Amino acid sequence: MRDAYARRRDRLRDHQRTREQRRQQQREERRRQEDSPEAKGRRLAQIVARLRPRLRRVLGRGLARPVHRGILQALRLWYRLSRLVLNDGQQFDIDAYLNPRQWVIAGVTFTRKDRDDLLRHIRVIADRVENSQRAQRASFESRLSGDTLQLGQTPQSTGVALSLRNINMNLNESTRILGPSGDVVNVRQGSSPMNQIVTHGPDTVSPFPGDRYSNMFNDVPASEQRELAEVMLQDIRGASDATQENGRRDYLRVLGAVEQNRSVSDLVYRAMAYEMGAQGGQRQANGKRKGETISTLSEALKRLPMAPGGAQSGARRLNLFYKFYELIRQGMKPQDLARAMNYEGGKVGLTAADLEKMSGRGRRRILRKDFWTRIAQEPDRVTVEEYQRVMRRANPRRGDDFTEEEKRDARERVNAWEGPYSNYVWGEVAGRGEITPGGVKMADDEMSYLEVWANTMVGEDFGAVQDKEKRKQALFDHIERRVYSLYGMTPGAAE
Repeated sequence: MRDAYARRRDRLRDHQRTREQRRQQQREERRRQEDSPEAKGRRLAQIVARLRPRLRRVLGRGLARPVHRGILQALRLWYRLSRLVLNDGQQFDIDAYLNPRQWVIAGVTFTRKDRDDLLRHIRVIADRVENSQRAQRASFESRLSGDTLQLGQTPQSTGVALSLRNINMNLNESTRILGPSGDVVNVRQGSSPMNQIVTHGPDTVSPFPGDRYSNMFNDVPASEQRELAEVMLQDIRGASDATQENGRRDYLRVLGAVEQNRSVSDLVYRAMAYEMGAQGGQRQANGKRKGETISTLSEALKRLPMAPGGAQSGARRLNLFYKFYELIRQGMKPQDLARAMNYEGGKVGLTAADLEKMSGRGRRRILRKDFWTRIAQEPDRVTVEEYQRVMRRANPRRGDDFTEEEKRDARERVNAWEGPYSNYVWGEVAGRGEITPGGVKMADDEMSYLEVWANTMVGEDFGAVQDKEKRKQALFDHIERRVYSLYGMTPGAAE
């Protein structure tokens, strides 16, 4: 009797233990599935679908920046997100993250805390390429006659970029770029100094099917894309081959010049795009490395950080953010720093809206001070209501709400405010020596592009280097040598 009881007890205990183990395995499996990239993607999609209409409804009425930040913080905590921001594009959208973002580039892991070191180095490389003797020579060979820029026999996108900067165009005015092939590429001036639109000229031989990154290569075979990428690698090196000159080469050359003027870092990523496009899916990177790769020129150009709509605003803010702290490290005094940043902002067409985001000093908040009578030279103190009325009239999206004369007068008055506002805010920012990080989404896109380039093209694994700083420096040196090689330059030499 006692043995039967013991056997029964042991069977019950074994059954209970087995059931607990099964439950534990189920919990672990459920946790693994919830933490998988696919599950996180689905959760993020559901969260963003709920967030977007709520934020559109609230932000559409207009909010002060502290209230805006408070709402985002509350929603981030409620939905258990690691980060929630509005992106930098012209159109409102959401960037939401469940975990801290990180990138693995040729075996070296970067987080948002240390990515700035790499992106600053990218800009140092780009500056050296842009100011090389080869780029200067290509610019000197160009000749401007009326509204036509005649390129030399060995044009490069870097040289074309320098030439375009010296041409003053008003809104919607165009310059014809005449390349060695005889085809014309038109550059039309947009609303800001660096906003220019590139289109094929009339009678172009074999133009691209579309003039956007999304449709540029529609129905263009992969073999032709690979050949064009190889030609563009020769082009950025300044290699002249008249037999390969055509409308597509002319177009990509001018497009690269315009994008370089929008953000100098683009010349680094564009060279990487041509390199990935030229290898045509023949992966050269370490076969053991996991991650996304690129096999066609179309994919490489679509993924460029400057390709999405609204990228210019993010690039502008990111570049000025790095410039600000570079000048501080150089020991520049606040007064000189304010003048330098005001000049840099004006040069790239920094808008008052972007400056508000970078400084946290909104124009409406300054209404409470003596800005308008002391600096903007308004005869009377401008009230919030008056300010809002003028801004509504100056808004081009208001359609037929106001007459053309009312809108023109309002725009002239707003333009008269922009300069003094910029001087005033940069003075405050320089005085405190601190600025809000700008262009976060642009920085993320640049890091993602470097990651996919390394997955596709870099065979070395720098993760094997023990010391973290030496590991990063080895990667920096590799990128520098690779980019200089793509542009036909020797590291340390003024080519």
